[in-house]
Amino acid sequence: MVYKRLSDCADYRNERTASIDFETYITTDNMLPNRGGITTSESLPDAKTVCKYLQRDILLSNIRPYFKKIWLANRNGGCSNDVLVLTAKEPFSPEFLYYVLSDNNFFNYDTVTSKGTKMPRGTPSAIMKYLVPDYGPEKQSGIVSILSAYDNLIETNNKRIKVLEQMAENLYKEWFVHFRFPRYETAELENGIPKGFTLCHLSDFLSFGSGKPKPSEGSLFPVYGGNGIADWCNKHNSENIIIIGRVGAYSGSVYYEPEKCWISDNALYAKRITDDIDSIYYDFYLLRSLKLNKFQGGTGQPLVTQGMLSKIKVYLPTVELIEKYCKFVKPIFTEINKLNQQKVNLAKQRDLLLPRLMSGKLEV
Repeated sequence: MVYKRLSDCADYRNERTASIDFETYITTDNMLPNRGGITTSESLPDAKTVCKYLQRDILLSNIRPYFKKIWLANRNGGCSNDVLVLTAKEPFSPEFLYYVLSDNNFFNYDTVTSKGTKMPRGTPSAIMKYLVPDYGPEKQSGIVSILSAYDNLIETNNKRIKVLEQMAENLYKEWFVHFRFPRYETAELENGIPKGFTLCHLSDFLSFGSGKPKPSEGSLFPVYGGNGIADWCNKHNSENIIIIGRVGAYSGSVYYEPEKCWISDNALYAKRITDDIDSIYYDFYLLRSLKLNKFQGGTGQPLVTQGMLSKIKVYLPTVELIEKYCKFVKPIFTEINKLNQQKVNLAKQRDLLLPRLMSGKLEV
């Protein structure tokens, strides 16, 4: 097996751009852990120019490399200084190098050679010394073809999940924002609010709690932090729970996890005070609709607290209407859970194949 240093296969892009918008701006905050790609940025920088990236460049988060944040750009845009931008050199294809750098072997190397303890940063010079298999274009293409087939299936599931989530959210808005629930035509209104809806604090029907520091490494249960799944561990402290980002750029973001998971100290959780009502889907979209980042405080960085959440007032529908809504959307969430499990299985298969293909143990 012949190897080349990454510096022989790629360069860092050091150009700047003044073209900055929410759809194309990338930071470590809107890069998803565990090779999850990106989400839309929730803020823009004050700087007039940022680092430039082009379609098919490889973007690599340079903070806490063990989060495995990497993205093969499908558009042009700009990114923060904490994101490294690599552009491939001939005859290496960007897609092949993306999979080389998606391997756990690379992230382990990046972590070992990083600097700092509380917030370790990758070392750009050390990254460029990473060894890349010196395969010809035909073998590169074969490896990419195999691995991208898994990623394409995962992306198809992501699109289906997004459509299903939108269906459930639209129904929530129709019933509880626009008040067009079943038989709304005959409902009596008081000051524009349907009779039976009660004004109350969130704390009247929801309890909020804080997560705990992640106990250990592993790969069984997702760990939820301030910006969604941040890592994995081999213990869980909850399931079928609503999680709220507590601190950072994604504080106030709301997630629902039906399976066992660990809620870290960067997140809060919400659950019904009583178990006599099946309301998890209603509660989830209620909290999402409130745009909780509007209620955040903190000076150094955004912060959402249990006290802030408890004071928020909402109009709570009748138990019968909440349960009827949950009954409607439960099949939707059942399908979402199936698609998510398929994604997990596909990712596991891809990640098992990746090092074997790169090492040559598995022929293309």
